[in-house]
Amino acid sequence: MKYHVDIHLILPDLKYPNKVIDLPFIESNPEFLNYCFEHLSASISIWTGGRSFGLVNSIPETYIAIQRAINVEKQRKRAEHWEQYKCIGLTRYGFPKDALWLTEITTTEDAITFYGKGSVMAEIIHQEGDKPFVLYYHESGNLHAIKTFRDDGAEFEYACKVVAKYWN
Repeated sequence: MKYHVDIHLILPDLKYPNKVIDLPFIESNPEFLNYCFEHLSASISIWTGGRSFGLVNSIPETYIAIQRAINVEKQRKRAEHWEQYKCIGLTRYGFPKDALWLTEITTTEDAITFYGKGSVMAEIIHQEGDKPFVLYYHESGNLHAIKTFRDDGAEFEYACKVVAKYWN
C-alpha cells in the first residue's frame, strides 16, 4: 500500500525557495540530496496529513523522518478502518444513533496534537499506556467519554462499550 508523504526541498535561493520532490526520486538519487545538503545549504521538510516531521539537514535524518511520516500514515489508515465499524460497535451497547456524529476515532498522537499536551485527552492517553487509537465522545468542546485501544477487535469492542456506557 502506498502512503502519501510530501517532501519539500528548501533551498536558500530566493527564486525557488521550496520544491516538492517525490520519494522514488530521493531513493534513486541519494547523491542529489548529498549535493543539496553539502553545497547548497538545503534543508528538507517532511509532511503528511497536514503535519510536519521536522526540518532535516542530512540523508540519515531524511530517511528517519520519512519513515516516521509513513508510520503515522499507516496508523491513520488503521484509524479510518476502525471508524467504519464505530457506529455498529457503539449502537450495539446502547449509544444513541443521533449522537454518533459527535464521536471520533483517531490516532492517540493526532488527538494529543489536536487537544494539546496538557489536556484531559492527553492525560487519559498517558494513563492508559501505549495504545495507538482513541475513541471518544465530545460535545460543545467538552470531552465526555474517552477510551484508547490497540489495533485489535476485542480492545475496539471494549472501547465501544466504555464510550457507550456514558449514555447508560
